[in-house]
Amino acid sequence: MEQGNRKAQYLIAAAVSLTTATMGVSSAWPTPVIPKLLNNETGMVFHDQHISWMVALNTPGFVIGSLATSFISDTYGRRFTLMSSAIPIALGTMLVAFFMEAWLVSVTRLFWGLGTGMISTVVNIYMVEIADKDIRARLTVVTKYMFNFGNCLEGKVDDAKKSLSKLRIYKNEKELNDAVALMERDVNNEMRRSSSFKELIVGKQYRKAVIISIGLRIGMVMTGLITTRNYLGRIMQESKSTMRLDMVFIIFGAVNFLVGVMSSILVDRVGRRPLLVYSFLGTGLSLALTTGYFFCQEILLIKEQYLSPYGVIPFIGIVLSTIISGLGYNSIIFTIGAEIFPMNVKSIAMTSLSVFSGILGFSVAKGYQEVKNVSGLFGVFLIFTIVALGSAIFCYYVVPETKGKSLKEIQMILQGDLYLEDEVLNAVVAENLNEEPGETTELRVLEKKE
Repeated sequence: MEQGNRKAQYLIAAAVSLTTATMGVSSAWPTPVIPKLLNNETGMVFHDQHISWMVALNTPGFVIGSLATSFISDTYGRRFTLMSSAIPIALGTMLVAFFMEAWLVSVTRLFWGLGTGMISTVVNIYMVEIADKDIRARLTVVTKYMFNFGNCLEGKVDDAKKSLSKLRIYKNEKELNDAVALMERDVNNEMRRSSSFKELIVGKQYRKAVIISIGLRIGMVMTGLITTRNYLGRIMQESKSTMRLDMVFIIFGAVNFLVGVMSSILVDRVGRRPLLVYSFLGTGLSLALTTGYFFCQEILLIKEQYLSPYGVIPFIGIVLSTIISGLGYNSIIFTIGAEIFPMNVKSIAMTSLSVFSGILGFSVAKGYQEVKNVSGLFGVFLIFTIVALGSAIFCYYVVPETKGKSLKEIQMILQGDLYLEDEVLNAVVAENLNEEPGETTELRVLEKKE
């Protein structure tokens, strides 16, 4: 097989990435709105607890959407799931546009979360499986929300053949048929095992992938970057900074946009593991700047007249953490999650991870105000800093390098001897079914050695 049809892959990525705009708007909406709500500029009466619930309810919606996706996508298909995600997002938008009640704003966030949960759960696997391995992460970053390449899991071999012919370049029909046959055999071998949640939890061969995925999700969510972004205006007000809020939002938005463009260029040029380690480390050090400022303000009680000239420090720390995390772990964690699980549990694993992330996200969003009430912004950012630095250590010692490796090679790294034993069993099963075992099976390897 020659190099994949890069043009088709990039066009698909560009088309489906339009959903990113919807998710971006719904996610960033609280950032400029919270200061207006608290300043009573909207005609609605909001207090800190109202804001806390409004920010937090996005994640229960995300969890519901993730759980619903597992059923909807398997029953009606990935394309239908992606299109259906527009319904809750549209409903939430109409609520906030036409009704001026505080509790309905929280309902809007719940609907938006439901839609984004549907989108983000169903699309990550697709790009990992259809993209050439040397641009896999780059295309996943560009879209992050792609259709799932589930044709083979659903037994639609003809559809899979059509998709492959568009996404990859083959010299002739025989090469295409051989590729489809190899893919079908590999899928059947992996699908020989159960696809249940119990299989994911009990199976020893998935254990390292589960640990890696959970650790990365904890690091991504518990560094608090989404919550920090939502409360950015309020944080800047409490830092007594002289910066105008409109300027803060413009700079922050521009930085986010540029980071998104740069990350798609960087992510496949640097290994996954060093990118994770250094980005978590850099994020931790950046957040430490903000932590240090609020330590001076809230613990040392340095007077405002002395601190106000340095009121930009929290903003610098937040912006630096946004840049570093955007170029690093935020751009590849979803890619790694889709890479490290085998076919039979990939769907349930990604759904479970989305639910887990949603629970963590709700805890951080709702707990932000509670922690702030007890220990101030110093306590909040101290927790974020410790999590980021701890995640850097975790990635250094636990996460393997997956850049440039096929999905099969990744499974061999993660499962070790368990994978080799499974390959032998697959070959035996194939022989019993009067099928020619693949040349890449361990049985063939042993024969060649002999």
